[in-house]
Amino acid sequence: MTDSCLRKAEKAMSATHNHAVSVQNDDFDRDVDLRGINCNIIRTKLRNLVDSKEMKIGELCKTLGVSNKSYNTFTSQNGPDKGMSTAIYPAAAHFFYKREKAGIPAAKKQKVVSSVSSEPASAAFNTASNTASIVLDGEMQDAVPIHDSCDEICRKVNAYMQQPDVTKASFARELQAQYHTSRAPTKIQGWQIDRFRSMKGADAGNTNCVFYAAYVLFEKQRLAAGKPKRKHKLQMERSGREGLMWRGEVIARVCGRRVERV
Repeated sequence: MTDSCLRKAEKAMSATHNHAVSVQNDDFDRDVDLRGINCNIIRTKLRNLVDSKEMKIGELCKTLGVSNKSYNTFTSQNGPDKGMSTAIYPAAAHFFYKREKAGIPAAKKQKVVSSVSSEPASAAFNTASNTASIVLDGEMQDAVPIHDSCDEICRKVNAYMQQPDVTKASFARELQAQYHTSRAPTKIQGWQIDRFRSMKGADAGNTNCVFYAAYVLFEKQRLAAGKPKRKHKLQMERSGREGLMWRGEVIARVCGRRVERV
């Protein structure tokens, strides 16, 4: 963390302290060292806490003394210094510091075991067994045309991750299974899912392996459930634009735009 970024963070911490973060945060600990806690680390901790169902976003925002809009803006950013001058960054850093100091373990996704049925807790999405017989056009060549923006896929990923029976590891395995050729990534990992979730923009994240795999997975789940296409998807299809994302090529073509892979 650069000195200028640290000064911004300390200024934000001071401002947050002066406005009384929350009752649960009581005395704002001025000894919290922000040097080793960048914004990406805080974003990951926030997402893990919400995904674990320990706290809802509204409850968490109230505890931190920030608005839902501030939370959504901060968590949609990406970069170790992105969001350093916001109020939520030092407030969250202090919040997690207090939890660790109190011996509270880091939040993890809850595992749900049902004594009534072995089916997933949510009927909104389908398991692999329900989609195993579905093969999309171009799927076996890893060339399914994508007719959803990155923001739309990110929205679906966030909703999917909220299910109590879905863990980041299990989701990564589901995504990996959507690839069938040498274009497949060696192994989709949790950090790649986090990185994609942090991006914002219609084509932001279009070269991330999560984007293509998530589209294929959710499209197969939609077909298995017999659900109609969403308005967004219909608009993308009617636009006549190509919806292709070729992983492993120099150029990715998504939503009609050519994007140099970085």
